[in-house]
Amino acid sequence: LHTKYAGHAPGLPRGRDHASRNGHGQRQNQALGSSFLVCLIIACGLACSRRESPQAVFEHTYNTFLRGNLTQSQEDAGREYQRLRDSNPEWAWKFRILEAKSLLWRGMYQQVLTLLSPPLTRPSNRDSLIEILALEGAAHARLRQFPEAEEKLRKAESLCAEFADPACGGGSRALGVLAIERRQLVEAQRHFEDSLSFARARGDQFLEATALLNLGATALLEEH
Repeated sequence: LHTKYAGHAPGLPRGRDHASRNGHGQRQNQALGSSFLVCLIIACGLACSRRESPQAVFEHTYNTFLRGNLTQSQEDAGREYQRLRDSNPEWAWKFRILEAKSLLWRGMYQQVLTLLSPPLTRPSNRDSLIEILALEGAAHARLRQFPEAEEKLRKAESLCAEFADPACGGGSRALGVLAIERRQLVEAQRHFEDSLSFARARGDQFLEATALLNLGATALLEEH
């Protein structure tokens, strides 16, 4: 930003007038330099925020969900899915699943099914696939579409039989929801107890809390 050869440029007056003008030019250059530095800092800040890792953004959005700000978590997750779907499909699907969870907890069951329906290509990650099947199963169950719910949840159950992925506790919870909707209370209690054991073994406090609430709801339906 400093003009190296300004003092030797042809046609410039010398002496005091030249020094005055040169000093004025240096002050202008310093002002320009300061402005440039401010712009650079702002640009760096914007670039750094754009480069924030998907993991950090996901944790923030998930905490929004846990605090019960469901509309906000739904919107944030949806925006991140759109941003990452081409560049990072695996993380994009994690945000799509969180968006669907927010809808499910808002009672928007048909919207959950619409959000997760084809022509979307399902993720190859088994944990994500189990979560999708559990969400679809729970949504179908709440809509009292029992054959569809059972089909989805049996698929999730078969995947969990091969290996106990972290999402399998949510599958047990969804099976309990299906049993509740069918008024099969003994079976519902068994599934919620499985979900509770899984949550405690994994240290999943949110799953543990929902399992306890569902066990309480089952006990009320049994008039206990």
